[in-house]
Amino acid sequence: MGGLRVTGHGIDLGDALRGRVEERMAGTIAKYLDTHMSDTCSGHVTLRRDGTAYRTDCVLHLVSGLTIEASSAAHDPRASFEQTADRLEKRLRRYKHKLKDHGAAEHNGATVEAAYAVF
Repeated sequence: MGGLRVTGHGIDLGDALRGRVEERMAGTIAKYLDTHMSDTCSGHVTLRRDGTAYRTDCVLHLVSGLTIEASSAAHDPRASFEQTADRLEKRLRRYKHKLKDHGAAEHNGATVEAAYAVF
């Protein structure tokens, strides 16, 4: 991955949580994006205290210009991040599926009949 910034606002993340965030994000991006896209994407993950819970915000900037955002809150910082990572995976999976569908439609060779003709 090009650049992933993991920060904690008002809390100390520690090496274990920071390592887990970097590992999970790298695995997610490698799974759903091609190698040229995964090497050039950047983003940041922010964990902060939100009342009695912890809030995790994640933003990924893809080379195609798309920005994918996800956030979640839970009473445990690790659980908050895992929920956010699951939502981000779902959005990346849908994005990958959308890219494959558009490619299949272009190369299918099927003709579309119009309801009217232009002369």
